[in-house]
Amino acid sequence: MKGQHIHTKLKRLIEIKMKKIVKTIKMIILPNPEDRPGDIIAEIAQPIAEKIDRVMGTNLKKCGACDSARRELNEEAEKGIKII
Repeated sequence: MKGQHIHTKLKRLIEIKMKKIVKTIKMIILPNPEDRPGDIIAEIAQPIAEKIDRVMGTNLKKCGACDSARRELNEEAEKGIKII
């Protein structure tokens, strides 16, 4: 009986962990529908650019071409054109 009780507890713990993992995956895969593709990419790229700027002494974070690409992606998405 004791082994069965441990098995039940372990099974429940695994279920809880799996639910958390699935929730995290959904948050990554299914962003807020109001977010636009260019904004999503910029949100990922900006911290990376900031780190590169700090190490290399560059100014990628304020790159005009990056902002332009973000705006273009958002505009294309608003038109309903498949961008990926």
